[in-house]
Amino acid sequence: MGAPILQAARPPHHWTDSPEPHALRHKLMMQKYGPQIRALMGHNPWTVVPIAVACVLQTAIAAAVGVYDVSWLWTCILGYLISPFLAGNLMAAHHEISHFLVFKKPFWNRVLMVAANAPLGIPLGSLFKQYHQDHHSHMVSTAGAIRGMEGTDTGIWTEMEATWVDGTWQSKLALLIIFPIFFFFRPFFMCITKPLEALDAGSWLVVPAFDIALFYFSGMSVKPMAYLLLGLYFGVGLHPIAGHVISEHCMMMNDGQETHSCYDPLLNPLLYNFGYHVEHHDFLNIPWNRLPQLRKIAPEFYSELTSYPNWTYVIWKFVTDSSVGKAGVMTKRLERLGGTTGGASADKARYFTPASAMPLMRGITPTSIK
Repeated sequence: MGAPILQAARPPHHWTDSPEPHALRHKLMMQKYGPQIRALMGHNPWTVVPIAVACVLQTAIAAAVGVYDVSWLWTCILGYLISPFLAGNLMAAHHEISHFLVFKKPFWNRVLMVAANAPLGIPLGSLFKQYHQDHHSHMVSTAGAIRGMEGTDTGIWTEMEATWVDGTWQSKLALLIIFPIFFFFRPFFMCITKPLEALDAGSWLVVPAFDIALFYFSGMSVKPMAYLLLGLYFGVGLHPIAGHVISEHCMMMNDGQETHSCYDPLLNPLLYNFGYHVEHHDFLNIPWNRLPQLRKIAPEFYSELTSYPNWTYVIWKFVTDSSVGKAGVMTKRLERLGGTTGGASADKARYFTPASAMPLMRGITPTSIK
C-alpha cells in the first residue's frame, strides 16, 4: 500500500475513496470458484439446536440463582464467568437469523429470533435486524460521511467512541468497560430510527412475559434478572467473548483494511463462526457452519489479509499497544460524486488514502486469480 496522506497525528478514523472490496472479492471468487461456492449457499436448520441449548442453559442457571438464593457476590461471578458466553451465543444467533440463514421461510426465522431474545432479558425486536442490514448495505460508504457526519452504518464506531483510542491503555480499557452503552445506544447517538415491525410486537410480548415468569418461579428474586443483564452487558464489553467488537472492523495494524477475521478455535463455534467476518461480508448467504469451507476453497483471497488468532489476543493488543488507532480506528469510505470525492481534501483532520494508493484486496494480484 502506498504511503497515506497524514493530516492528523491521531485522527478518529481513516478515510479512503477506493471501491468497496467485499463486492469485488465476491465477483472475482465467483468467477473462479462459482460452482463450489454456490454449493455452500443456503440454510442450516440445525442451527436451532445450539440456540435451544443456549436458551435452556441460560434460563436454568438464571432460575437456579433465584431458587437457591445465591449470594450477590456469586450472582456477579456467574454473571461474568458464565452468562456472557451464553448471551454472546444468543446475540450471535440473532446475527445469523437476521440474514434468514436458519430456515427458508422468513416467518420461522422471525419466530426463532423472538425465542432467542427471551433469555437476553431485554426485547431487541426487529431493530438488530434492521440496523445490521444497514451495516452491510451502507458499510462505511454514505453521503453522510462525505459531509463529515457519521452516516448510516451503526456497525462502525462513531467518532466519539474512536476518540477514546488515544494511545493510552487506561483510556482504551475504560472504553471497553463502558462499550456496551455505545453498542446498544449507538443508533440513538447517531439519531437513526427504524419503523416498528410485527417482530417487535412479538418481542415486546414474549420477553417481558419471560422476565415475569422467571421472577415468579425463581422465588420472587431479582437476582436471576441481574444474572441475565450482566451477561448481556459483558457479552459486548470487557470479556473474551466480546473481542469480536474490536476485531471485526478496528484497524489494529494501521493497514487500511476495513474488515478482519479472527480464527479463534475455541470461541468461533460458540459464536456461529462470527470470527469469519471477512468471509461473511463477502458472501452473506452462506450459513455459519460453511464459512470455513469457503476459506478452504479460495485461500488465496484470504491468506494475505490481516487476521487474528483469538479474541483474547485482540483485546490484549487493543489495550496495551499504543500504536493502535494511530492511523485512525476504522476505515471509512468517501462516496464518489460525479467521479470525484467530496470533502477529503478540505477536511484537514482526516487521515486519507486515495484509491490509487490503496489496493482493493491485500495480496490479490491478476496472476493469483487466473
